[in-house]
Amino acid sequence: METVRTARGPRQRLVATLDKLPGLDDFGQVNVALALGRRLELHRFFEEQARRGRKSIDWVTAACNLSVGRFCENGVRL
Repeated sequence: METVRTARGPRQRLVATLDKLPGLDDFGQVNVALALGRRLELHRFFEEQARRGRKSIDWVTAACNLSVGRFCENGVRL
């Protein structure tokens, strides 16, 4: 989704849906989501926003995994 300014105020517009990309199975969707995340530099964003903790999995990795899962969920709209 992207936000577009209109005479009636800001509106959101659909840019793409991952479930509509032809020829992608679950593995392909994960690769597209990871590539998109790298392109958007989500790992840097999560590193800047996450607090460091004592967990076995750091928050950056958890946030990236949750993002990929969300991107790959059926019917996700971007």
